[in-house]
Amino acid sequence: MKTKFVILLPVYNGEDTIGRAIESVLNQTYRNFEMIIINDGSSDSTLEVCRKYAESNNQIEVVTRENRGLASARNLGIKLAGRKGSDIKVVWLDADDELCDILGDLNDEFVSNPEVDAIFYDYDVVKSDGKRVDNRYLCQNFGGNEKIKGKEALKKILIGDINNYMWAFAADIHCYQGVYFPEGKKYEDLATLYKIVDNTNFVFMMKRKGYKYYVDNPNSLSKNFTHQDAYDLLDTISEVDEYLNDKGLLDYTAIFEAIYLCNIIISLSAKKDKESKKINQLVNRYFEERRHRLKFHIYRKSRYAKKIELMKWRLIEPVYGLKRMIKNEKIGNYCAK
Repeated sequence: MKTKFVILLPVYNGEDTIGRAIESVLNQTYRNFEMIIINDGSSDSTLEVCRKYAESNNQIEVVTRENRGLASARNLGIKLAGRKGSDIKVVWLDADDELCDILGDLNDEFVSNPEVDAIFYDYDVVKSDGKRVDNRYLCQNFGGNEKIKGKEALKKILIGDINNYMWAFAADIHCYQGVYFPEGKKYEDLATLYKIVDNTNFVFMMKRKGYKYYVDNPNSLSKNFTHQDAYDLLDTISEVDEYLNDKGLLDYTAIFEAIYLCNIIISLSAKKDKESKKINQLVNRYFEERRHRLKFHIYRKSRYAKKIELMKWRLIEPVYGLKRMIKNEKIGNYCAK
């Protein structure tokens, strides 16, 4: 029996890239799919572009509504996908990215492994000119094809071996039962992916590039980091802690929290205002309350192990502050030549 895929594509003002994203779906060799585009109140020509594609292809459905944000668009997408059947698999695509020719391989694995509820695949990070970016920035390559229990996959998410991106996996629609993307906040992927995986029996890790994630500057994630972003992130990791409190994963949850607490400190390391200092104090207090859970033998092989160690010794802020200062100095020297 062939797998039915529903590709969900939320978009807001994506007129420059939406065509590329849609074409990447239409170019799939495997044809048993539908695509639902959720136009989140775009004020440019996005809707016109989407409707033009839909007019010539009955596999595309375009839904438009007033702007409510990405999380709300994702919630609507899941609701609409659920109407397509009880056994469909959901695939996410961002409006400025591309889906590789992956659906055929996903079908093969789902058919061969009927007990598998979700399949994660690898991806490339590329610049807007199409050039590939070094994977050390954002991409986690998988060591090989393997089937693991859902709880083991959840552990991999918590220690950072699986990145928190909605577009990096395909999952059965039932995995979204009880899952709600938090509207009005950032980090909606981080706030929901662990719940989706918690609803799985088995997960398959596919050593196959299935996605192209476009980014102009992979180091800009902290550049535009705001105080509200920090508070949203603190709320999210606190909710993860509460959700997993009775699931026997506290040692792994502590690593998850430490990773993102490090990210807050690093992102605010260049800011010297009172609010940033207040947030750093909150972060350090939160960390100190949970540091006793951190077990070195669990996180020692994590790619975040060095950051966690720096955090434990309260060196994360001075070390990354110094790195930032050296980097700026080098840039200044280069520009002065």
